[in-house]
Amino acid sequence: MKLKPTQEQSDILAAFHDTADSLKIQAYAGTGKTATLLMIAEANPGMHFQYVAFNKALEREAKAKFPSNVKVNTAHALAYRATGMFDKQEKLRSRMSPLDTMRAAGINEPPGYRPYAWWVMVRDVVRNFERSADSQIDVKHVSSSGVPAYLHTSLADDAKRLWRARVEDSSQVAMEHDTYLKVWQLEGGKIKADCILFDEAQDANGSMLAVVAAQKARQVYVGDTHQQIYGWRGAVNAMDHIRTREHAITQSFRFGDAVARAGSNVLRAKGLQGVNLRGLPEIDSCIDVVDYKKQYTSIHRTNADIIMHVFRKLPNIPFHVVGGVDDLIRFVESGHALRSGDLRGVKDDALRHFKSWYDLQAAAEFEPELRMLQELLDTYSDVRELVRRLARTTHEGNAAVTLTTAHKAKGREWDQVRIADDFLDLMDNARIMRMQQHRLIEEINLIYVAVTRAKLVLDVSETRLGDIIQGAHFPMELALMLRGV
Repeated sequence: MKLKPTQEQSDILAAFHDTADSLKIQAYAGTGKTATLLMIAEANPGMHFQYVAFNKALEREAKAKFPSNVKVNTAHALAYRATGMFDKQEKLRSRMSPLDTMRAAGINEPPGYRPYAWWVMVRDVVRNFERSADSQIDVKHVSSSGVPAYLHTSLADDAKRLWRARVEDSSQVAMEHDTYLKVWQLEGGKIKADCILFDEAQDANGSMLAVVAAQKARQVYVGDTHQQIYGWRGAVNAMDHIRTREHAITQSFRFGDAVARAGSNVLRAKGLQGVNLRGLPEIDSCIDVVDYKKQYTSIHRTNADIIMHVFRKLPNIPFHVVGGVDDLIRFVESGHALRSGDLRGVKDDALRHFKSWYDLQAAAEFEPELRMLQELLDTYSDVRELVRRLARTTHEGNAAVTLTTAHKAKGREWDQVRIADDFLDLMDNARIMRMQQHRLIEEINLIYVAVTRAKLVLDVSETRLGDIIQGAHFPMELALMLRGV
C-alpha cells in the first residue's frame, strides 16, 4: 500500500522530477523522513538509488521497506567492502593496551603527564581527524579543553604517529571503524548510483559527508537539524553545511497539537521563534502524568539513571530496556571482576587492557563511561543482585514499563512517555553558563528528541521542564547566549 503524500511531500516529489538538482529536506520529528525518501524511489523506478543509513538499525528498517531499485547500506558497510576489511580483521580485533599502542606507534608522554592521560588526548585528536573532512592531521583537531597551547603541536605530531600505525597493515595497532571510513574517503571513495538518498543527515560526520558530496550522482539529504545528538561522535550536521535546494516537512503524524507545541517550545530555548512543527488535530495528545495502569515508556539521559530507576522504582514490575541489557551486564560484571582482582573474569572489550582497578580509576578521570561504571559499583556493592535485577528484563510487549535513553529512543514512538529527571535543567543558569555552546545545543536537542517520542501522553512532572513545555517561560539568558548576544 503506497502512502499518500502530503502537500509538502508532493512539492518535494515535483521538485525531484522537474530538475536535476540535489535536495535538502528539513523534516521535523514524526514527519516521515524515511517515508519521503521511499516515495521518491517508488516514483522513479528507472533510477538506481543508493540509500545511505546512519546505523545498522536504520539499515535493517530500510531494507524491509525500499523497492528493488534501491541498495541499502550504512556508510561504514560501503567503506568496509571498498577497503578490503574482510582480510584485515586482526586490525579491528587487536587487544593491545593503550600503553603498548603508544610504544608501538613511537609515542612517549611528555614530562608531567601520566601515560593514560596523554593516550586519551592523542587518541581523541585522531578521532577528530577521522570524523572530519580533512586530508591530514593538524593542530585544529586538538580539543582545546584542558590541553595547554604549547603542547598542541606535540599532540598533533603524536596523533600523526598513531594514525600511521593504525593504517599500516604490518602494524598490530588496532583500527577503529571510523578509521577505514576515513581511508575510504582519502582514497576517493566511489558510490555507484544515479542518486544517493542520505537519511538522518544531521548525524553524519565530516568524513561521511565528504564522500557523499564528492559523488557525481544526485543527492537527497533528509534530516532534522534539531535531532543532532551525536556531536561527541563527530557529527557535523549536514543540514547546516549542505548548500542546495531546500524543502521542509512540518506535518507530524506521530502526535497531536499539545506534543507538537511542547517540541516547538523546547526549541525556543535555542532562541528559535516561529518553529512550525504541526501535530495532527485528530490525535488527542496531552501534557499530563502517565497512567501507570497502562504501558508507558521512561526516557532517560544516561544508562546509569536507567539502572538507578530499576532499583528504586521497579522492584517487582516487569520492564524492558531498549537495546537489551547484555552489554551493560557484561560491562558491570567485568568491572566487578577487575575490582576484585579477577583478571580472567574481565570479558568486556573496553576493560580487558586494564591490569588493575587502580588503572581503571586513573582512566575514569578522562572517560565518562568508566566514571559511570565506578559510580555504579560504589553505589551498589552487591553486584549479583544488580545483575539479577537487570536480567529480569522482558519482551517489550509484556513490559509494564519500557526504559530507554534518548539516544536509543530516536526513531521510536510510544503512546505514553515519561521524561526522567537526569536531563539538563534548562533553568539552571549557573550550570548553563559553564557549558560550551555546542554541548549546550546538543543537550537541548536531546530533550527535544525525548519529548517528541510521545504520541498521546507526555509526562514532564518529575523535571523542571513544565513551564518551558507549556510555553509559559523559557530561559532568556540561554537564548541570548546561543544567539551570541
